[in-house]
Amino acid sequence: MSLFARSLSKRYAFILYKQSLFLGTAFYYMKRLLLLPIVLGSLLCQAQDIGLFSAKSPYDWEANGYRHVGEGALEELLRIMPYEIYPDFSSAFEYIDRFHLIDIDKDGVDEVLYNGYTGGEGEGVLIFRKVNGAYQYVSSWTGRVVDLHGEEGTHLVLLDYACCAGYVDHLTYLEYLPGEGRFRITEDYAAMGNSLIDYQSIEPVRFEVIQESYNMRDSPNIKTGLREMDLPYMPIDGQNIVTVYHQGDKGTALAEWEDDTGRVWWLVVMDDTPNRNNSLFYGGNNDYKHYKAIGWMSSRYLRPL
Repeated sequence: MSLFARSLSKRYAFILYKQSLFLGTAFYYMKRLLLLPIVLGSLLCQAQDIGLFSAKSPYDWEANGYRHVGEGALEELLRIMPYEIYPDFSSAFEYIDRFHLIDIDKDGVDEVLYNGYTGGEGEGVLIFRKVNGAYQYVSSWTGRVVDLHGEEGTHLVLLDYACCAGYVDHLTYLEYLPGEGRFRITEDYAAMGNSLIDYQSIEPVRFEVIQESYNMRDSPNIKTGLREMDLPYMPIDGQNIVTVYHQGDKGTALAEWEDDTGRVWWLVVMDDTPNRNNSLFYGGNNDYKHYKAIGWMSSRYLRPL
């Protein structure tokens, strides 16, 4: 392919991205606006707020005192990006406010954290550090930064939301390791967008499954007779089952809902990753295998601990 053709191809892809920003983001927000706002408390001592699944906008860097790079730094960063995202400087300059200055390792020298378009659907994070006066690319992650905290080291929370034909969102928690100069994943939660509906919050309850096999569902009710096109995914046994847990499995209930039959359902976070052989869940783009599934279970056979 000629240089001109490659340039034209990159520019066309970027134009399509700009056009899809409104439609794609609008669809993402609309899907979540169909849900009522979610504000779940912390998950016991882990202090992980899965309410961030419903984050409707990225982390507000400016409101929290973070600046973005200048034009000179932007030119330098574009030359060392691991892959070409923007077709030219003017296109990148339009999104200069996504190149955030942040002292991740607390050495008095700002790193650059880019969060935004990375050449396809969804969003990504690219991290650069300055070494001997010049920027170097460090690492990348998939997702939208929805929270940032930490005093000793920086902690990032990324919403790796489903796109394309996907249906599972992941909330990924990253912790910076100063001694190793890198981030690592500490927690990852998986949920289906239509699972997070209105409910009655409760004090977190630790529980154990006492039934030999017990279904987790995408909503606080039992739906049967479902066909392939009735859900965004293939129903298990023609029902709204998303995975199956077993006797002895443990988790935490965060909310409840009583259906029309009087059955009380709990919105739960399970301790263990579901068995892939009988589950509609799948791992996120950050390739962390030990994610915790979130969904609805009847409280009937969940014994509080």
